[in-house]
Amino acid sequence: MRTKLRRLVAALATAVVGAGVLAGPARAETADTEYPTLRAITASPASAAVGGPVTVAIDAVDDVALATIEVRFTSSEYPHTITLQQAWQEGGRFTLTVPRGSVSGRYSVERVSLTDTSGKSIHYATLGKGITRSPALSEGPFTHAFDLAAVAFTVTGGLDRTPPRITSLSMPTRPVYGGDPGALALTVDDPGTVTVDAWWQLPYDAGSVGGAVTITRGAGRVPVSGDSAGTYPLDIVAVTDLAGNERRYYRDGREWVAYGEQRHTLNLPQYDFTLRPRTPTGWITPHPRAARVVVAPADSEVRGLTGWRVTVNPGGIVRDVPVKAGSTQVDVAGLVNGTAYTVSVVARSATGDSRPLTRTIRPMPSTNVFAVADVTGDRKVDVIARRPVSAAGTGTSYVYPTNGTGGWGSRFAAFKADQSICERVAPGDVDVIGASEVLCYGPALTALRRDGSGYRVGSSGWSTMRFVDGGHDLTSDGRPDIVGVTADGALRLYETRTSTSIVASRQIGTGWQIYTAVFQSGDTTGDRRADLVALDTAGRLWLYAGNGAGGFAARRQIGSGWGGFGAVLPLRDFNGDGRADIGAIAMDGTFYLYPGNGRGGFLTRKQIGMGWQIFL
Repeated sequence: MRTKLRRLVAALATAVVGAGVLAGPARAETADTEYPTLRAITASPASAAVGGPVTVAIDAVDDVALATIEVRFTSSEYPHTITLQQAWQEGGRFTLTVPRGSVSGRYSVERVSLTDTSGKSIHYATLGKGITRSPALSEGPFTHAFDLAAVAFTVTGGLDRTPPRITSLSMPTRPVYGGDPGALALTVDDPGTVTVDAWWQLPYDAGSVGGAVTITRGAGRVPVSGDSAGTYPLDIVAVTDLAGNERRYYRDGREWVAYGEQRHTLNLPQYDFTLRPRTPTGWITPHPRAARVVVAPADSEVRGLTGWRVTVNPGGIVRDVPVKAGSTQVDVAGLVNGTAYTVSVVARSATGDSRPLTRTIRPMPSTNVFAVADVTGDRKVDVIARRPVSAAGTGTSYVYPTNGTGGWGSRFAAFKADQSICERVAPGDVDVIGASEVLCYGPALTALRRDGSGYRVGSSGWSTMRFVDGGHDLTSDGRPDIVGVTADGALRLYETRTSTSIVASRQIGTGWQIYTAVFQSGDTTGDRRADLVALDTAGRLWLYAGNGAGGFAARRQIGSGWGGFGAVLPLRDFNGDGRADIGAIAMDGTFYLYPGNGRGGFLTRKQIGMGWQIFL
């Protein structure tokens, strides 16, 4: 047993010696006292397709051998990372294959990590240029000077996750007044189809103006306009491509994409705009010795206004009135009938006045009240009365039936001849004598039936007529004719004959611009021929006796002092005595009947109504 033990010990000793002989003399290991150090890094080429190679060159040193490297590239447009992780290679050149599923666009270095053979690691971060070590050290440095974000490449042929980016903004058309068109022009880095949303805050209320447009080829314009006076701040501009990738630019400098926010450098407040009020919407109408202005702003406009200013010339009349919700009516009295006046109204605001709404008018006695042969079918004269436009509305037209002996029935609405449709109205009876119609004129001439339906009698140019009147047969052809006084004072006769439209016209007089009222009175002289009556600016009433062939005898005066009335009008045979009568409405609304005597004169006048000033 002892012999065997001695032999085993000898054998072990021989093996140890042999091992020492094979290994040679013992050698001391190099101590790892340093962490790896990055000296440079590059990536090339600048652009690579999906599946293509990118060469990453790293210059790094360590006091022991480097073991591994890791370089993380992050998309600048979408939360996606491409990581290069390999064992260290002599020369520091590594090939990265752009993986499928990468996003098109720029990838830049987010972090570089180096590890040596002893397990020491160092990490260089792009964010904050920070350095971290493992194992950690209590002493720095903890930052680096590399511009790692500049180490980048662009992926082509990848997934489209890049929202369009605005490259320029401008405002070539800046609105000045409410309703003016404006435009925000922009360019984007996407030549495809891009939807652009741009929104400006309202000056006073919650909400916004602007809209969305589709642009192509990298450029376009977003139209914008506003109603209210005030300043409209540009709040947001967003751009979205066909893949749904969206980028939003906020007024406060935030730039939003689906995966986070950053800051932008666009100066959105530069594209705010300040509006003066829009041109007033409403009516300027002549009235007896007066002008009426009715303005009707939209609710969205009212808050930006401080008032209205109405100006009337000649005379230099100025009226300032406060603004209120709904319609505002301003009546300017003291004008002269027959005189042309220019009337303007502007909206006022803290940002300035609007452009004016302007119209030239000529105050005249009202033509809103007149008699027609028969509306109700009882073969008795009826009176038409149309309310003019006012703050209460655009005016309703009524029929006042008569009893044939100077009395009244109950009124009812008919003809639908409000002033928004008919600038002015006159007696008709174009189609069949006795089937009374109302002539509605400006710009065309239309005959309206009781139910509001109608037909075109004359085409254009009727807005400029001083007077139009119908309902009587002036040519003895059995059909009613129409007379009109043009802007330059020509008296014209219009015949319809067997048609419902004008088939012939001719001038039958000149110089009629001296009159403030002209109408067909019917047979005033008792000779069974229709006549004309005219009122001049001096208040004198003149009779033009008809000759039955479309002409008239020399005028003769049949009254004076009529200039104070708000309306002088034809009443046909109002009292049923077989003679043509004339009516007059005083400015206080008193309605008078002047019964005809059948010889061109009148019997004693009679009051037949009150409150008719609403029709003047």
